[in-house]
Amino acid sequence: MAIRAIQPGGLATSKRQTAQITRMPAPFKGIDARSPLAAASLDVCIYCYNLVPQDGGLGLRKGYRERQIDLDDGNGISVNTIVPYDGLDADGSEDRLFAVTNEGIWDVTAQGGTPTLKTTFGNQTKDAGFGPSATFVTDAGDRYLAYADSLNGLFVYDSATDSWAQASGITGPTVTNINFVAVHKERIWVIERRSSDAWYLDIAAITGTATKFQFGSKMKNGGALRGLFNWSIDGGAGVDDLLVGVSGSGDVVVYKGTDPGADFTIQGVYFIGSLPKGPNFATEDSGELYLLSTYGVVSMTDLLNGVSIVSSDAGNTSARIAGQLRGRMATQSSLNGWAIRTIPSEGGFLISSPTLPGTFPIQYYYNITVAGWGLWRNLDVRSFVTWKDSVVFGDSLLRVLTMDREADNVKINGPPPPEFNGQPIQFSLLTSYSALGSQGVFKRVKYVRPDIVGTAEPAYAVASRFDYTLNEADLPVTPNISRDGVWDVDTWDTVVWSSEGFDGWNSVYGAYGMGRNMALAYRGESYYTITLVGWDVIYDSGGPLV
Repeated sequence: MAIRAIQPGGLATSKRQTAQITRMPAPFKGIDARSPLAAASLDVCIYCYNLVPQDGGLGLRKGYRERQIDLDDGNGISVNTIVPYDGLDADGSEDRLFAVTNEGIWDVTAQGGTPTLKTTFGNQTKDAGFGPSATFVTDAGDRYLAYADSLNGLFVYDSATDSWAQASGITGPTVTNINFVAVHKERIWVIERRSSDAWYLDIAAITGTATKFQFGSKMKNGGALRGLFNWSIDGGAGVDDLLVGVSGSGDVVVYKGTDPGADFTIQGVYFIGSLPKGPNFATEDSGELYLLSTYGVVSMTDLLNGVSIVSSDAGNTSARIAGQLRGRMATQSSLNGWAIRTIPSEGGFLISSPTLPGTFPIQYYYNITVAGWGLWRNLDVRSFVTWKDSVVFGDSLLRVLTMDREADNVKINGPPPPEFNGQPIQFSLLTSYSALGSQGVFKRVKYVRPDIVGTAEPAYAVASRFDYTLNEADLPVTPNISRDGVWDVDTWDTVVWSSEGFDGWNSVYGAYGMGRNMALAYRGESYYTITLVGWDVIYDSGGPLV
């Protein structure tokens, strides 16, 4: 065959472009464990750690700083309950934050302050320090906070004297046996340990003779009465607050009425499966009531509407992660650490779970707006609440921590200057698998271009995964840098100089590997607020056997 030279001044024929490009959006709806690996949508993912669903994509969760440390009087184990109290003064001078350990109740209000032990428990074993709380106002305008401990009974905080004490002046139940307290229609209700009945006081009363109300005969599966909750619903005659009683076996009984001794009537009886250990298996949010059980998370509205708690349809709140929750509860439901609470500052609710030795701490975050689930990882959450627009949690190191930073583990006594305090937040994600529009044909990924919005570009690595492997990407090797560059102190090429606004970051990264179906593993760390928007994937295709 003759080879002809290109004539002077001539142009060679350009080679046909073989690379293809596809756009993959960030899986803003979070995890969907129901979907088969071969048929999942690209708006959900296989897992996402510390990148959680939000408007616009997947956002990095907030970091945390120490609020108060060393909540230990010599026998401390962990911070098991956080109890907020909001006073009447607009300036917040009466507001208090309390932390409960197995030793007693501590005042941890001041950021960076020293914890003060307000009252000491008689029983300080490992199961002490878990319990619900309720704020109550009398007709005289006196404001109190009641806390019912798992092993030590009912305690009351008097805001006028800024003091805690064992409840007194209540006859009927044994005060030291009370392990649950709630307020329904201006009445205080309490439950004793290992009892199927509840007790209630008169309207606007904090002392006096309590009257027994029997729940046990209505709960066919048995078990002790575990909790009482409010559920707001419009039953056709206007909005009303109903009283919901839940047993340990999972029976749910709903009552309507004003006077439990005269006009209480049953509005429904349901079953949700057995409950995890502890009092914090339910959360109230804008009139809705969510319950946590071995079946997952179910709302009372779903129960009323007949949505199956074991179904995988969209009506089931936790359908997308129900399998993961059930698997965790199968081995850990008898352990302390389970809780579900709304976190309005984050636009959703959070489920905390126990941590076994040698495993990562995991919390399940649900964004109500986008109905998406994500996972928080590496947070030693033993208890949590929302207070003053931030999540506050207690850990096993007897610390109370506030999530309002862009770095993890920012310490009160950390290294100076403050810019060097804390560690970057680590994140990891695996998208759903895709055939990129051509089933059964091998693809070879060449480049990936992530689109990230934030105050600075994070350190990250992107790896292509093929044919259903689930491995995380490797963490990138990055220098030990501060959160922000300090002028006249840091070296130009070894620190990050962030902007005050949000910029777009879209560096191109090389990728390798070949397979019929492709996913992206994305892993890194950041000191900055970031949102993952999506990726461009540049690849070429072969044949079905190549």
